Amino acid sequence: MTRIALFHTGGHTELGALQEALKAALGDVEIVRLFPARGRGVPMPAARSPGEPVVSQLAPRRADEGTTGADLRRQVRRLVTKHPPRGYDLVLVVDDADCQLCETKTETPEELREKLHTQIRKAVTDGLDEAKAPQIPTCVILAREEVEAWLLADWANTFEVEYRGQHQAVQHRLVTTLPGALRSPESIGCPMKTDRDGHEAQGCTTKVSEKIQAVVREVKPLLYSKATHGQAMLRRVNLDAAARRCPTLRADLAELRRTIAELNRRPE
Repeated sequence: MTRIALFHTGGHTELGALQEALKAALGDVEIVRLFPARGRGVPMPAARSPGEPVVSQLAPRRADEGTTGADLRRQVRRLVTKHPPRGYDLVLVVDDADCQLCETKTETPEELREKLHTQIRKAVTDGLDEAKAPQIPTCVILAREEVEAWLLADWANTFEVEYRGQHQAVQHRLVTTLPGALRSPESIGCPMKTDRDGHEAQGCTTKVSEKIQAVVREVKPLLYSKATHGQAMLRRVNLDAAARRCPTLRADLAELRRTIAELNRRPE
């Protein structure tokens, strides 16, 4: 069985739920989250009432909350330096792209994706001391532009289940507010924000998670919370179904599976 060391963004949606979604997609693997840590005193998921979907209320510890991009790479480097991932076959880093893959005049999204993959792998390589722990394969999954794109792409297992009889009203408002959000959810968000001087700043001009919150609030009395609804939906998402509408996820998932297959072919 392939043993995977997982590092991911410090988001409420991903905490705990991402491991379940990955395990469902990858099958016979063990996935151990090394970052972020779960906040102390945060309750484990509990059922709303008999027959109701599970409400997830896991949260990252405050120091890890919101960690993404360069901050996540620094955390990965620090942790693998301090605690080399001995006993693992693979390091997996999952991060939001946050519009770093928006096409420019000189680079395509595919070229930008490869650049980000290289930066993330370098964070692992720089942190590992060959004398203390051998280099191990590192794979990357980028949620373009946010993990909510995966939820939109697999509507039947996410929003339709979460909001039941009112999911069509949510869907109608969503496609009106964000045309193409269901057909091509990775296309929502670009370009990157700019500061007052016109320089690129971190983050997207259109924040998908915030748009979802606003749209859902319009369908009273519904709400959308990352810690509750987002996390519950990510637990149910079928990543292969989502990948049909998310090319970046499709490419990253295929690369991860190829690496696991190669590891499984190694002689005992």
